[in-house]
Amino acid sequence: MEEIEKLIKALKDRINDDNCFKFGNNIDGCVIKASNYILKIRFDKCADRHFGRDGGCDCIFIFPDKVCIVECTTGKFDSRDAKRKPEQIRVCYTLIRSLGYRGLIVAIFYYESFSKNISKERVELELRDIKKKDIRFHN
Repeated sequence: MEEIEKLIKALKDRINDDNCFKFGNNIDGCVIKASNYILKIRFDKCADRHFGRDGGCDCIFIFPDKVCIVECTTGKFDSRDAKRKPEQIRVCYTLIRSLGYRGLIVAIFYYESFSKNISKERVELELRDIKKKDIRFHN
């Protein structure tokens, strides 16, 4: 828990915009249901500017035992998403690691459906620095 507290302090010290912490569960057209989190951060188009980044994951949820990086896609998850979405996750993953957090980071993709010409394996390959079991897909 101490590592999580340090991460939260580091994030709050850098982000001086309450709107990045206070937002609804409808993120880019995806309804995200999460509970028992300690902090949620809207990253893309909010917190990213406080870190000198352009883009990144949609949001980050910090729980007592892990960090969840979330990326949403409305409609079909297609080949364009398979190229772009892992990089957006990587921006947030790298940022969290650069702040000294060494615990569990889970990447979560919300989507409606997968295009027939794309596979989850491609995304998992692109994100090989995150353990395969820690990459989750929800529809």
